[in-house]
Amino acid sequence: MPLIRAPFHPTFAEFCRAAGLLEAPHLHEEARELYELGVRRLDPRAGYLRAAVNSIDELHIEIGGVELEGECLVSNLSGRGAVYPYVAGCGRGLEEAGGDDLSRFWIDDSLKAEVCAEFAVDRCASLNPGSGSGGLWSIEQQGPLFRLLGSLAEEVGVALTESVLMIPNKSLSGILFPTSADWTSCTHCDRASCRMRRLIPN
Repeated sequence: MPLIRAPFHPTFAEFCRAAGLLEAPHLHEEARELYELGVRRLDPRAGYLRAAVNSIDELHIEIGGVELEGECLVSNLSGRGAVYPYVAGCGRGLEEAGGDDLSRFWIDDSLKAEVCAEFAVDRCASLNPGSGSGGLWSIEQQGPLFRLLGSLAEEVGVALTESVLMIPNKSLSGILFPTSADWTSCTHCDRASCRMRRLIPN
């Protein structure tokens, strides 16, 4: 169960872009204080495992001996042989620093690069409980996903509450899978104004 760390060192411009502050110079002084605090305290880390895939029916799929539910899971993961469940967080310092969404993408991109290199695949896509609109993969599926992850979540420093929210805030969990085509759950989400929206390039 590999663990990776990705030191958080974005530029201030990247931070402002992620926070939607590029066009708000009057807020840059306050933003820089938060940025510098985040660079000092954030500790992005992630863990992943390789798990075998066994299809069950049109709605359910067994991964690593755990049954998961979701049509999107079945359509994207059936027949792949193996996928890579993961969990990622930024340490408890994130809560004190106030947090920012760039840190999530920072570790997410590092994790994808690590998995692609480790298993010699060109690209990976990610499915995350609660992503997209209309129940693309239900947030309640965090429960079985964390059972699949086992002790890995604790090693990374992420816990799941009874209401299936992750602690600390801004943590990530999901399943990475090799893909030959670009795919992102953002294309299944109708929140067009989301400032962290990821779109497939034309």
